[in-house]
Parts: sequence; structure tokens; C-alpha cells
Amino acid sequence: MLRSGGALRTPGLSDAGRVRAATLYADGLTLKEVAERLGVDDKTVRNAVVREGGRLRPQGRRRLTRT
Repeated sequence: MLRSGGALRTPGLSDAGRVRAATLYADGLTLKEVAERLGVDDKTVRNAVVREGGRLRPQGRRRLTRT
């Protein structure tokens, strides 16, 4: 947070970071989980997934898969 009361923007992702974010999300992690892993906010991850051509899952509870 700045002294003026504004917040600093979080850093964006490099090209490789966007690919990594999209891959992690496609592998089943949530936007929030990917964001925490990469040290960015979930909006940045969302934008990366969309930019890389990924498809966003519906919000809400995740379906558990049994293996």
C-alpha cells in the first residue's frame, strides 16, 4: 500500500508464466490456487487463461473425481 492510500499493482506474467498459469488451471487447480502458486492475483490468472485460449470453468463447487 502506498502512503497516498493506493495499492501497488501486482506484477503481470511473462509469456512463459501465462502458459504455466493456463496449464495449471487446465490441470484442475482453481484460479485462486494458481494465483497463490505463481504469486499473482486471480484476475491475472484469469486473464492469462483466456489469453492462452483456455476455457474458464463455472464458479462454485468443484466436482470430485475418483481414481
